[in-house]
Amino acid sequence: RKPHERISDVLFTVGCGTDREIIGKFEKALNQIGVYGVETAETSILSVLGADLSISESSCNALIDFGGGQTTICVLTANGVISGVSAGIGGNTLNKMIAENVEKTLSVTLPDTQVEYLKKSVASLAIDDDTKVVVSGKDTMSGKNRSINVSASQIVEPVKEFLDKIIEIVKMVFN
Repeated sequence: RKPHERISDVLFTVGCGTDREIIGKFEKALNQIGVYGVETAETSILSVLGADLSISESSCNALIDFGGGQTTICVLTANGVISGVSAGIGGNTLNKMIAENVEKTLSVTLPDTQVEYLKKSVASLAIDDDTKVVVSGKDTMSGKNRSINVSASQIVEPVKEFLDKIIEIVKMVFN
């Protein structure tokens, strides 16, 4: 496009509960660079529509959308979001909690890829879950590479702590 051309009919997605004043500032900034016809939609509504869920005026739908950096929790109808929040806690938060737990209990610092693999492979709330996976990182004492077996039961504490935080937010939104 040429520098003087206007862009119109733009859909600008915002997190659940984004303040109208903040949305206005974004719209103004977009207008200043030649972007007009900006419509905003909350990501939670788009998620429900994208999942092809039925939204009606007479029923409420609940949405919990886990992302890497945030989790969106809301209750919505066809008229929009009734109650909701985008909380700064997501999959990356759980990864950090697992990495800190492994470092503290097993004296190994894991790279991000290994933490993600560990989370996806064995993360569980079952205390007696003996599912194991081998991950590699650096020994915190020697600094040398070290592979370790980690079972689901060894990382149940950070998983439970993470989900407890999510449950607190869910209760706040649903009440």
